[in-house]
Amino acid sequence: LFEEDPVCGMALLMFDQTNVTCHCQHCMKYVEGGEASLVLCALGCGAWYCSEACREDAFVAHHSVLCSSSNPRWADYEQQARECCNEYYVL
Repeated sequence: LFEEDPVCGMALLMFDQTNVTCHCQHCMKYVEGGEASLVLCALGCGAWYCSEACREDAFVAHHSVLCSSSNPRWADYEQQARECCNEYYVL
């Protein structure tokens, strides 16, 4: 029935969670070696991934729309959520 795997949502960590910067923003895998081992968004928004493949998968699945470097409205929403200490969920 489906030609591709459906994407129902994405998991995310709370802004203030310990080691939040050591988890891939696509698969949520803990990245050994910390920040030095992360692969950053090619557009420069600061999103981080565990591998080039995960970064590419994320771009196709959601990041092309949710990249704050290419979507100023999403950047505004993210900033407001951080200022209000709100966690946001994308379904």
